[in-house]
This record gives sequence, structure tokens and C-alpha cells, in this order.
Amino acid sequence: MHDWSRIVHEYGPIVWKTAYRLLNVEDDINDCFQDTFLCAWKQAQLQPIRNWPGLFKRLATTRALDRLRARRREGREIHVRGVCRRTDAN
Repeated sequence: MHDWSRIVHEYGPIVWKTAYRLLNVEDDINDCFQDTFLCAWKQAQLQPIRNWPGLFKRLATTRALDRLRARRREGREIHVRGVCRRTDAN
């Protein structure tokens, strides 16, 4: 059994920084944060986790990239390094 409140407290900043660096939109960052911990919880149910920081960095990155792809499909704006670009859904 894992102490998830401790895990979130310890690794939350890693997940937040990773999501923030890639997404830069608070709603998407919050969703990515939650998705990351949900995926980690599911993964921990299947097998022992040997490298928690590595798992969280990988999951946060892949979840953030999924959000960026969704933005592109929806034609939403993508913020990259302070520059806002509108994407076309087509």
C-alpha cells in the first residue's frame, strides 16, 4: 500500500513544473496533473514502481503532449515560450 498523500506532496512539484513548461495554460496544467497521478496510481496497482521521479516525468510529459495534440485538433491556441499561435483544426 502506498501513501499517496506523501507521494503527491513529494512528486507534485515535478509533475507541475513539467506540465507548466509544456502547456502554459492553467486548466490544461491542472488536468494534466490529475491525469498523471491517476495513471501513476493505475501503474502502481499493476507492478512495483522502482523510479518514482522518472515515472512522473514521463507520465507528465506524455499527458501534456496529449493535451497539446488535443488543442491542435480543436483549433485552440498553443502557447510556446510566450508566443501564442492559433492552430487550424484541418
